[in-house]
Amino acid sequence: MSIGALALTACASADGQGSGDSANAGGAYAIGYVGDRAGEGDPVDGGVVTYGSYGFPATLDPTKTLMAGSTGGTELAAIYDTLVRYDFEKSQYVPQLAAGLESSDDGQTWTVTLRDGATFSDGTPVDSAAVKWSLDRYVAAKRDVAQVWTNSVAGVETPDAKTVVIRLQRPWTDFPVLLAAGPGVIVAPSSEASGSFTPIGAGPFTVTRFAPNEVLELAPRADYVGGKPRLAGLRFVPTANAQGMFESIRSGELNAGYLYRNTEVIDSAIDAGLEGYRDLQGLGAIGMINQREGRPGADVRVRRAIALGIDPEALNQRVNGGKGPAGSAMFPEGSKWHNEDVQGVTYDPDQARELLSQAKADGYNGKLTYVAINEEASRQGALAAQAALNSIGFDVEVAYANSV
Repeated sequence: MSIGALALTACASADGQGSGDSANAGGAYAIGYVGDRAGEGDPVDGGVVTYGSYGFPATLDPTKTLMAGSTGGTELAAIYDTLVRYDFEKSQYVPQLAAGLESSDDGQTWTVTLRDGATFSDGTPVDSAAVKWSLDRYVAAKRDVAQVWTNSVAGVETPDAKTVVIRLQRPWTDFPVLLAAGPGVIVAPSSEASGSFTPIGAGPFTVTRFAPNEVLELAPRADYVGGKPRLAGLRFVPTANAQGMFESIRSGELNAGYLYRNTEVIDSAIDAGLEGYRDLQGLGAIGMINQREGRPGADVRVRRAIALGIDPEALNQRVNGGKGPAGSAMFPEGSKWHNEDVQGVTYDPDQARELLSQAKADGYNGKLTYVAINEEASRQGALAAQAALNSIGFDVEVAYANSV
C-alpha cells in the first residue's frame, strides 16, 4: 500500500488557508513543499522546538532501530548527523557531515571526503578510521538496510585520515541513498568504550535527557562543524495519533511533527495552511512475512495466499476513509518511477483460498499472528487485514507492540 507523509511546521498563512493543493487528482498526491513559504524572516538565536514523533525511538543506538523519518531517524540524525543528505529542491544527494562526495565515471567507486575540524561530541576527531568503524558496526548488526550494503559493497578503504573510498560490486548511481540512511549515521568509536552504548555522535545536538516513551531532550553543540545551531534546544515527544498531533500543532503545544499514513489528517493540515513537505512513499505500508523455518511463511503457498487475500483498497477504506493512495505496485501513481506497465499483486481471494487449502492439506493449521503498532491507523489496518484473511480461511490473531 502507498502511504502519504507530511513533515509539518506550525506556520499558517494570514487568512488560515493553505497555499498547497491537497486535492487527490486521479489518485495521485503531488510531492513537494506545501503552505506559504514566502514569509521567512531573519534568523534569530534561542527558543526550544518541540517536535511530535510518529514512531518515538525506543533506543538511541542506530543499529537497534529503523533509520526512517517515521521511526526515529529524525531524532537520531540530530545527534549523529549523516554523511550526506537528499536535497529535494536540487533532486540530488549533497554532502552533510562529509565535505565532498564523488563517484567514478561508472558509478562503481565512491569517494567521501571528510570535513576539516569535524569532531564527535566527546571531542574525538571524525576521521576516516572512525567512519569506517561506524560503517562496519552498522553492517555487523544486520539491521535495516545493512543487507543492501552487504550485497552492494565490495570493500571500504581509508587511504588517509580525511578520505573514505567505497568500492561497489557493481555500478550504482544512487548508492548515496545508503549514506543518507542508517549506514551514513556516524557513531563515535568511544560510544562503546564503557561496555554499554553511549550516544556520542557528530551531529549538531547532544543528549541531555532521554526517557523512553516520554521525551528526548537535546542541547546545541557549540563545536559542531557546521556551526552552533541557533536553537536553544530540541524536544521530541511521542504522539498518540495523527489527529492528536495535528491538533497539538494548531494549539501551539507542538512546533512541528511528522504525520504519517493518515491522509485525511494530512489533507486537513494542508487545508489549514500549515507549512511542510509532503511525500508519497511506495511500499510505505507493507506486511513483512516471517519465512524462517518452522513459521507458516516458510511455505510459499501461505505467503502467496496472504498477498492475494488482502485488498489494498479495502485497507484504504478502513484506514483513510478511501481518501488515500492505495495499490500494490512498488511505485504508486504520483511517484516519478511509476510505470503503468508494471503492476502489483492483483487481489484474488479465490486463488488465495485454493493455495491455503493446499497448505492445510499438508498439515498447516491456518494460524497466523499479525503484529501491529498500537496506533490508530496501524490498528485499523490490522483489523482490516485480519478480517480479509479470516474470510479466506486463515485464523489470525492480532498482537500490538508499543514501538516500531
